[in-house]
Formats: sequence, C-alpha cells, structure tokens
Amino acid sequence: MQAMRPAVLLICALLVGCGSDQATIWSTKLASPNGQLTASASTTQIAGPGNNWVGTTVYLEQTKVARPVLVLSFSNESAYPAGATAVALHWLSNSQLDVTYKEGATIEFQAIKAIGVAISTHKPAAP
Repeated sequence: MQAMRPAVLLICALLVGCGSDQATIWSTKLASPNGQLTASASTTQIAGPGNNWVGTTVYLEQTKVARPVLVLSFSNESAYPAGATAVALHWLSNSQLDVTYKEGATIEFQAIKAIGVAISTHKPAAP
C-alpha cells in the first residue's frame, strides 16, 4: 500500500492541474426603444487541455423580470483577433431585434421569436 501512495498523489495532482479556465472576454447590452426589454450578448472562452471553446450567446430580458431568455448561440472559430466574436445588436422596433455576426461564427441555436420579439440574423455584406 505504501508503494501506491506516490502514484495516487501524482494522479490527484494531475487531475487538479488539468482544470479548465472560463472567462467572459466580451459583452454588450442594448435596451429596446421603449425600454421594456434588454438584449445582451457575451462571449465566453474556455481553455484547458482538450477542451478549448469560444462561444457567443444573446439573451432577451424583460426589464422588470430577472429571467433572461436565450435567443441565439454561436460557436466561434477563435477569439482572435480582438473583436472577432462580437455581434452587433440592433432594435428595428420594440418587437424586432436584428443581430449581425461575423465570419468565423456558426449559429448553433436560434429562436425566431421570444417574449413577443422577432429575432433576425445576418452577416454583414462583403466590402
């Protein structure tokens, strides 16, 4: 049993050292024209051995209700260059949100309507 102790300690140290780090690297919020809703977007980066991932999410939230609703989720090829994961939020009216996303992002989930708001997406036109 004494001979196994160093091996067990080594395995435990490796498992503790192999954790992943998660950080929000970008975020923005935009209130609807009437102020009743808020659209928010953020990019999260997770780094660790074998589990690197970058993703951007967009939520809608009623101003007086603290329950955000996920309406869009993107996976991103990379977090670089800076701003590559950023999306642009545009309220076209109180009931229509348009989200512009960049090359390198793939839509993983999209709600077409939530909380009475129609959600549209597009990539910007090539220059």
